[in-house]
Amino acid sequence: MNSLAKALTSGLTVQRPCRVLRVDPVAAGWQLHIEPGPEHPSVVTASSVILAMPAPQISPLFATVAQADAGISTWLDPISQVLFDPVITVMAAIAQKQYRPW
Repeated sequence: MNSLAKALTSGLTVQRPCRVLRVDPVAAGWQLHIEPGPEHPSVVTASSVILAMPAPQISPLFATVAQADAGISTWLDPISQVLFDPVITVMAAIAQKQYRPW
């Protein structure tokens, strides 16, 4: 699912792990407001932003600016209407091989 983002960011500095709280348009591109953490700044300005996440997670990032910028609303409104079926992913580890006599 993230192979496109990996290809597009090849050779770039990618900040991980961090949680982006809000994205705002600025003259230089985009300003990302990041949850405070010891290994990254709380605000980053980038010329481009790749949104490689499920559509329902995109809308909250732009909620503040979408109210004031009709241009953002034109692409954000359809994204916020995308629905996903619930999915559960399970991973299991078995400590040792068990013999079953049947």
